[in-house]
Amino acid sequence: MTPRAVQAVLHAALPTLLAIGGGQAWVRAEETRYFEAPELRGALEENVDRPVEFVDELVKIWKEQKVSGYVRFDTYHFRCAVPSTATASLEYLRDLEGSDAGKAPTPEPWLVHIAGKPVHPEFWGKVDADAAGSGVSPETTVIVVDEASRPRRRYFEDWRQGLRFQ
Repeated sequence: MTPRAVQAVLHAALPTLLAIGGGQAWVRAEETRYFEAPELRGALEENVDRPVEFVDELVKIWKEQKVSGYVRFDTYHFRCAVPSTATASLEYLRDLEGSDAGKAPTPEPWLVHIAGKPVHPEFWGKVDADAAGSGVSPETTVIVVDEASRPRRRYFEDWRQGLRFQ
């Protein structure tokens, strides 16, 4: 059975599963939205708390980590934080930063595929209770990363042709 066929069967069975579970044990996951990084940058606020995926260039991993339980890093377009327990994602990011990518005569870009959610975290302190009651939220939008991995080969080819990430 193909992955699409499995997805179709599960989607069709969802109402039955909800009825059996009383609607409490089964929750349908929100669908992930796929973006080009510049496109997501323009639509970031309307996608807060929604799962997104995109490919961007890693700029740096912060040496000073002031957020407990997360490793902060920046891409060309976004500030990101990955849980310190996400070992495969952290390994890929650190391999990129430790490689000669971006320094060789024909540089290989530090591209990273990111799946996560844009959020207004309280990493740097809570918003005053009076201000929060009137709709104020933290100003910084951070992508909390579920997974950081190597993108498909076509992204590297597009990067070389200058087609993405501008």
